Amino acid sequence: MTQIGTDAVLAAFTIFCRIGACLMLMPGLSSARVPVNVRLFLAFAVALAFVPLLSVEIEARLAGLNPVNLTLIIMSELLIGATIGFLRRIYFGSLETLASVVAMSIGLSSPIASVVGEGESNPAVASLLTLAATTIFFVSICNGKLSADCSHRTPRFRWPENLRRNST
Repeated sequence: MTQIGTDAVLAAFTIFCRIGACLMLMPGLSSARVPVNVRLFLAFAVALAFVPLLSVEIEARLAGLNPVNLTLIIMSELLIGATIGFLRRIYFGSLETLASVVAMSIGLSSPIASVVGEGESNPAVASLLTLAATTIFFVSICNGKLSADCSHRTPRFRWPENLRRNST
């Protein structure tokens, strides 16, 4: 039976930090309609799915790090995950704004018949287009792109190479 060491737990935690921060801000899953427990368990499940793929590489990089550098790595993982999720949220926010402009242009933005979503009212056309874009995002290759960004193998979101190992 294989024992789980501290390096394996730290590797799983760094993967969870990136994926959890990404799912916290990503459109579709960060909605108030999705319960917090569901989001937490989904982030945990996705992180555990990535652990066998990435644990060897991450454990090798985490071996022998001092606590300051380990804290920097955890903070960088949280920032990278939040950046990935926030970039997706900006994309969907701009799409929602564009759909609201389209609804105003064609005369379908009546204040009486607006749909309340995410705490603010939107025209029905904007809600329909945003829902369609979210569905296409989760069905298409964009979701695979998100998982590639959340994994540590994407060259855009790698760890800083200047973190030195503890020499003592």
